[in-house]
Amino acid sequence: MNHIAGPRGTAVAAVELATLMLDSEEDPGPIEAAAWQPKPLPGSASLLIRGLADRAREPLELVRWQARWRPPRVAWPAWCTMRSGQRSR
Repeated sequence: MNHIAGPRGTAVAAVELATLMLDSEEDPGPIEAAAWQPKPLPGSASLLIRGLADRAREPLELVRWQARWRPPRVAWPAWCTMRSGQRSR
């Protein structure tokens, strides 16, 4: 299916979806499944090493985040800085 933005694209997508769902072919044939094998589970030593590495990395990531963080710049409106009795310009 192609991607087309806007209401016209929605209509095109609806027509394409309807043609896929209402296909007149009775027997599409057998579906071939891909030969998939899961990865072996990690061992205890591997889990321990990864966990310790993650725990050691957390403080470094916090320091890195604090170094990049900047307070937001706020343009204060004039009424916030005016003293009582003053008028804005």
